[in-house]
Amino acid sequence: WWCLAQYWAAGSPRFVYGAALLAGLATTHHGSFVPIVVPALFVTVAVPLLLQALQSRSWSKWRVVLLCGLWALLGLMPWLYLAAQFSLFRPFDYYRGQGLPYHYYWGNPNSWADVANLALGAGFRGEVFTHGWGQLAELGVRFLAALRREFWWIAFVLGMFGAAIVPLRERRSAVFGALVFVCAALFGINVGANIPKAHVYFLPAYVVWSVWVGVGAASVAAWFGRLLVPILSIRTASSVGLIASAPRLQRFNDAESARLHTWLARATLVGMLILGLLLGWRRVPQYDRSGDFEPYRMAGTVLQAVAPNAVILCRWELCMAIRYRQFVEGVRLDVQLDQTEPEAGSDWAERAAIYAPRLPVYALGSTQELAAGYILEAVAPGYDVWHVVRPRSP
Repeated sequence: WWCLAQYWAAGSPRFVYGAALLAGLATTHHGSFVPIVVPALFVTVAVPLLLQALQSRSWSKWRVVLLCGLWALLGLMPWLYLAAQFSLFRPFDYYRGQGLPYHYYWGNPNSWADVANLALGAGFRGEVFTHGWGQLAELGVRFLAALRREFWWIAFVLGMFGAAIVPLRERRSAVFGALVFVCAALFGINVGANIPKAHVYFLPAYVVWSVWVGVGAASVAAWFGRLLVPILSIRTASSVGLIASAPRLQRFNDAESARLHTWLARATLVGMLILGLLLGWRRVPQYDRSGDFEPYRMAGTVLQAVAPNAVILCRWELCMAIRYRQFVEGVRLDVQLDQTEPEAGSDWAERAAIYAPRLPVYALGSTQELAAGYILEAVAPGYDVWHVVRPRSP
């Protein structure tokens, strides 16, 4: 939105081209960008730009639209290059045929239709309303509790204050921020019920809320300054013997009010910043994981428990500890990791069928589909590690 506003104000499209490039790079980085941010970009940037081109009927406007699409495509190029490798050359088919380790790639497109579907968010789109409208109120209350816990009460209130002020100043900016916030909240609370690491999907909402906190804090600081300026001006004038002269007092107040207002507003903002830093510093021990060696021990136990040339189905956060032991310490390099989130479009029973019975298959955790399709056997006491023994009889 800011880039589009700069384009309209300055007449230079380079801001819009830069925004299109960043949008493409963001989509390359993670598929969740599509359901979280793209709706806001479409409503507040793409639609106004297209309407302007339609109304003007000028080639120069359509040229801007076309070049925006090309810049966005340039941002998508790293991902498109990788997708082309999978769609055209099928490298994993070769690896499997040679008996080499097969590491799962998210999406694993088999055609250009799969590539387009993944670029548009694929399974992430379905996560926005996974649990339906019936649980939306309950999940929304949980999100507000997480928001309050993340920002503490002061920033929580300032954020609500800022959210109410932004529409009065910049309507399009308010719409953009509100859409990103709502989409990220809906996406996070639905995914969060299924995936342990899903709190990271709240980050776009936290970014927008941080902006609203800043707007609210600046408004409170300005209001606080306006409230105290008359009081401090009168006291200052009295201390220098000007209280008896109304004209002289007025001139003194005119000279001092701006300086006092600026000083008070800055002091209030600095005070809020210091308070936030102190609160964050106090909470550091709660999040310090430097002394937590449980993932390290878990990875060692799992690698000792599995058979040679095994395949382990695992989530991202559990795969990372095992990969550390493998790649950094060189432990059990014969073990393959199939990093798959057990969500819509990624069935662990289907993943297990790729390897079994040719290779021994294990799972860190289990899913209903996997338990329904296979007989499972616990192999690591104290950890949720299961050996996929054989398919269940029909």
